[in-house]
Amino acid sequence: MLSKEAIEDLKTDCSFEEIQRINQSLERFEKDWIAYDLDEAFAIVEKQVFSKYMANV
Repeated sequence: MLSKEAIEDLKTDCSFEEIQRINQSLERFEKDWIAYDLDEAFAIVEKQVFSKYMANV
């Protein structure tokens, strides 16, 4: 979701409808995308990538 400062900055260059479209797109990204922290990312890489590599070596 856009912050109030970001909305104020966009008001100079974008129409209300464009700002709403940007905001809705960001909300969909936040809802649909899964964010992993660094430890989770390393665990996924280690489990999925390196386990396949070690099985084939």
